[in-house]
Amino acid sequence: MDAIKKTITRKVVNSKGGKVCLSGGSMETWQASIETKPVIVRRAIENITFFIQSDKIPELSEIALARVREKINEAIETYIQMNVHNGCMNRTSPSFNWVANVDDDSCAPPEQNSQFGGFIRTCTEDKRLKQPSNGILQIGNRYVYGGSFTSVRVNPVTGTKNCPDELFSAVHVTDDLVVCLADQVTNTDDLPHYGGIYSCDQGNIAGVGVKDVDVKSIFADRRATSFSNEEEAQIKTTGVIPFLVETRLRELGAKFEKNNKAFGSYVAVDGQHESNKAH
Repeated sequence: MDAIKKTITRKVVNSKGGKVCLSGGSMETWQASIETKPVIVRRAIENITFFIQSDKIPELSEIALARVREKINEAIETYIQMNVHNGCMNRTSPSFNWVANVDDDSCAPPEQNSQFGGFIRTCTEDKRLKQPSNGILQIGNRYVYGGSFTSVRVNPVTGTKNCPDELFSAVHVTDDLVVCLADQVTNTDDLPHYGGIYSCDQGNIAGVGVKDVDVKSIFADRRATSFSNEEEAQIKTTGVIPFLVETRLRELGAKFEKNNKAFGSYVAVDGQHESNKAH
């Protein structure tokens, strides 16, 4: 044995858990340290059908045993398929699906899409509509937008007066406007990006928080024309719009200019309206 040890020119030692194995260290010292620094080691296990052998069930023929193994394997495969939930398993992604147990590469980076979080209608105080996603006047959840339709307009997503599928809830915003919302949709490739909602009395507030690919406000270093704080105060919208538009635009780095037209519910960036459109 000593002669064999002398012929060894290279030795590689791999360890899991315990203290780091140093050259010259004893096996006993490393084993004693595992108790204080354990590590989980993945182990491969045999399928239950491995134990269905002729020596364990001698009363069955090999043909019968093969059929039993086949049926048990089919049952196992059915159980696995019934309990698979594909989706994004990255908790930091906006498309994280808490039900998923198999990652299907559907995770989207934060800057890729503006996730729909519900809506608040604020035309007048007595007509204020609580957000259907959670029944309160705050946006806290991320919902997927599946289009909208009315009695005379079809849903551009489906081409019909329906929501995409049973995962979407049909939320009645008004008597004749239905918005499709879902909170557990994993594949959003064929769905439109939500661009906000505006009405005759309220511009699209969603545009104020939009960022570009460099994670900068779309208003930064750009000329933005809108109504002034004074005009907003005169028509008493400060209790409806949660901020002063002029002040917010300046905070976002915009080169603010007062609109020379009559007061209207829009904001223009470099001459193009940004918050009077819904995409």
